Amino acid sequence: MSKEQNKNYGKSIRTKLLNVAKKENIFYQTILTRYFQERLLYRMSQTRYRNNFYLKGGALMYAYERFAARPTLDIDFLGNNISNEGTSIIAAFKEICSVPFEEDGVIFDVEHITAQNITEFKDYHG
Repeated sequence: MSKEQNKNYGKSIRTKLLNVAKKENIFYQTILTRYFQERLLYRMSQTRYRNNFYLKGGALMYAYERFAARPTLDIDFLGNNISNEGTSIIAAFKEICSVPFEEDGVIFDVEHITAQNITEFKDYHG
């Protein structure tokens, strides 16, 4: 086996992210959260859903302002030509999170994806 075939991508990425956290004087958890968000967005861009979700909110601002903006734990999307029913959203994100990309060291747990209606008591459910 070649050296490349034995590479532990997860360990390598972890080391790189720890180095970024130290260099930028940012909590490692903040860097890690942003990394996972970016890897989710990458996977989304590789699927048929790439035009169904528009990034918005804190994650969008964070993308423009880098670490000057307040980091966010979630990602807000505006849906376009996709049902906002929980089962449809779950199916879409299971497919998105199943896109393989070994080199980023990320494996999403697609068996435990859930959806929750956060607009239940709003007049507009978009």
